[in-house]
Amino acid sequence: RWFVLGDELDELNTGANARTLVFDVSNPGEPAFAGAHAGASNTIDHNLYLRGNYVFQANYTAGLRILLAEDFGTARFREVGYFDTAPESEERQFRGAWSVYPFFDNGTILVSDMQAGLFVLRAELAAAENAPINGRLSGAYASPMLPDQGMTITVGENDAGPFIFVAWFLFLDGEPLWIVGTSAFDYGVSTVDIPMQRLRGPGFLNPDDGPAERIDIGNLNLHAHSCNAVHLLYDFGELGAGEGHMESLAGVQGRECPPSQYYESKPMNMSPR
Repeated sequence: RWFVLGDELDELNTGANARTLVFDVSNPGEPAFAGAHAGASNTIDHNLYLRGNYVFQANYTAGLRILLAEDFGTARFREVGYFDTAPESEERQFRGAWSVYPFFDNGTILVSDMQAGLFVLRAELAAAENAPINGRLSGAYASPMLPDQGMTITVGENDAGPFIFVAWFLFLDGEPLWIVGTSAFDYGVSTVDIPMQRLRGPGFLNPDDGPAERIDIGNLNLHAHSCNAVHLLYDFGELGAGEGHMESLAGVQGRECPPSQYYESKPMNMSPR
């Protein structure tokens, strides 16, 4: 839905600080400008890449800049880290960090500097993205940008130990669709894989019509960013595969969760088909 870019000429032409531009492309035929974020550096911005809610920017003489996207819809970003590969210069010149690669599984970040060479880095970001799965995660969840979808998460415990139950509701081709699943987990983990089933037939709406048909459709990987924000990575076969974020709308009394320091209104990119 969101297209994020930098214009390497606007700093030269206007004297503005490095700007990150955001466009809403949910309708590719009518893209809409959502806003611009003014960075901390007055140098030229260049190649940038998205991983989760983080924007990794190679900004020439300002080096690597890492932004946390707090709200794409208003272009609200917050700089959470940087590494200056060219500390000897802050001039607006086409020199310094040209590109960045943040997609290694172990968190390694590569930055290519045209004069200084290759930098191999690691940012201390993971700690802000993890929270233990426990009862405070229970509640009703939604994505602010997708009002036709919702999810309930229940974390409980039985004789076998802790378990998590997820019920995901959405509309597909104008018809209601329920996707449910449950899995055991170990206390202390922040990620769990949940085998999911699709409920089909009138039975899940009216028990008097008989039992609903359950169809195994694939796997949901749920990662808790905080006690009220989750990242979802799913593969539901013919229904589609993708990822996205949801935040808690209502929790369980007695298990209140403070406002998340990590997540604010990250739109979820899910459209099964």
